[in-house]
Amino acid sequence: MSDQRDQEEARYEEYIRLFHRVILPRIKRAEKAYAQALTSLWIGNGAAALATLSFLGASSHQGQASRQLLWPLWFFVLGLVSMGIGTFASIVREARSARSMLKANASSILDVKAGDLRGPIETAGLTFDDWRTRMACLAALFFIGGCAAGLFILTRQW
Repeated sequence: MSDQRDQEEARYEEYIRLFHRVILPRIKRAEKAYAQALTSLWIGNGAAALATLSFLGASSHQGQASRQLLWPLWFFVLGLVSMGIGTFASIVREARSARSMLKANASSILDVKAGDLRGPIETAGLTFDDWRTRMACLAALFFIGGCAAGLFILTRQW
């Protein structure tokens, strides 16, 4: 019995070493890439919406305003809205989780609800259970749609 227990402990210790040496650094890199992707989506949709508004304003002063340019503008605005929804939902979830842990007055890990805990993969944003991830994917689709619509409109006019 002791040999089996020693083998299990050795396997567990090897798993922990592997986790800290290989898996955890990859999760940290993914978390950094995820944060950069979220920032890029905020900036990309916002800048594209401003550029479209500027183009609309400039073309309207020349008497050439095209209502078709509202399509890409709506795509970019919807991208911003979806990012806002994802951020809001994430903040609400974290607040509820913290409130739940404080109400439980957890003196042991066994007192905490499983739904209130987040693993490293969830923290890095590598799961679709997180609203930020869902809405970021939607915002990326809106950004691509806005760029495609704008490109289509510009190539059709020339």
